[in-house]
Amino acid sequence: MKYIIFSILFLAVLSSCQKDNDEVQVVYAVKGFSQPYKVIYALGDLNKTDTLTVNPAGNASYEWKAELNSMPGEVTYLYVQSDEEISNYTGFHATIFVEGKVFRRAYSYDGTRIMPNDTTFYIKQFGTIPF
Repeated sequence: MKYIIFSILFLAVLSSCQKDNDEVQVVYAVKGFSQPYKVIYALGDLNKTDTLTVNPAGNASYEWKAELNSMPGEVTYLYVQSDEEISNYTGFHATIFVEGKVFRRAYSYDGTRIMPNDTTFYIKQFGTIPF
């Protein structure tokens, strides 16, 4: 009888320690450009990306956002590409939020791709949604 009660208590404690894997909210946000820029983002399957061109129409305070739901453990990816030099603008950021908290954030470009007669700046932010 002691073993049955002990087993029931042990299972109750064990089940209360397990973490739920409920969906979490993921928000992609980009702010600080005044010229059109390209955004590519994905959640889960990196072979299925969403690509769009955002035109802030000269308003550097415009913030583009996309809100999605994800399961913990999924991969998240944000890529931003622009021809605009934003290094002097302190309000710039490219951010991935998870449940309202900053998960990944960039305040400047990761690098530059130089094409003939063209300079394109880019930012890549990615990671695995925490459990």
